[in-house]
Amino acid sequence: VLGAGEYNPDKTQKVIDLMQDGLPRRLSEITQSTDVSASTVKTLVKHGVLQAIDIFAKAPCANPNPDYAPKNLTQEQNVAANQILKRIDVGGFETFLLDGVTGSGKTEVYFEGIAKIIAETSGQVLILMPEIALSNSFISRFAARFGVKPALWHSSLTPAQRRLTWRSIVTGQTRVVVGARSALFLPYADLKMIVVDEEHDPAFKQEDVTIYNARDMAVVRAHQGKIPVILASATPSLETMHNVWDGKYTVLSLPDRYGGASKPDIKIIDLRIDKPERQHFISPVLIDEIQK
Repeated sequence: VLGAGEYNPDKTQKVIDLMQDGLPRRLSEITQSTDVSASTVKTLVKHGVLQAIDIFAKAPCANPNPDYAPKNLTQEQNVAANQILKRIDVGGFETFLLDGVTGSGKTEVYFEGIAKIIAETSGQVLILMPEIALSNSFISRFAARFGVKPALWHSSLTPAQRRLTWRSIVTGQTRVVVGARSALFLPYADLKMIVVDEEHDPAFKQEDVTIYNARDMAVVRAHQGKIPVILASATPSLETMHNVWDGKYTVLSLPDRYGGASKPDIKIIDLRIDKPERQHFISPVLIDEIQK
């Protein structure tokens, strides 16, 4: 029984008639469709006539398809990918340095590891990238390989997008997250592998409040979780190479560009000999080549 002042038969009946189909609706939809106030609807909820439930948007990257569009890898890519796949099969922690020249196909190599985890486990994968590298081109490459876009985590997300992504990660619905350094600290339900792309980039360093390097913390996180971590770069950092020389990291090399693409022809110019004109700093030979 509704209390005095809470019951208006006509307005109440409008809401009941609308909700007879049993479909969930937002409060704003109900008020707009019936021209009643929000307090009327809330009163019906309070007295058990209606039930309030949570409606969540679809989780991002919930169903990536590992067989959507597999790539034909080169022999070198296969060798590198097989070592990653073997570690996933065996389980446990291992740090890989995926050292490949620009255009050698490093992304396709670690995509193979992601595909295996998606196909054979219910686990999740994190790809850390410098924020500036979180480009539409990478997202498009991921979607072309797996049929869906990855979940994103970066500073430009709206609060609603953050809530949805956070909830989907903690419940395990989201399978692959691509994010900036703070994505490392999300509450993953079952993290199976971490990739740090462009591992040499200084943007992974947090230099105020809590000071850390997300690349190094990714290795620590992988060690704690007993999972593999892949550090990918065309120009590995000195810290990473030091760990390679100490035998702590496993090197996977891709010395050639994918598809036989040629490398640029590089010549060193001695500015003491090929002197720029007065008040200029670019050598004459470079100016000539740019004009050509």
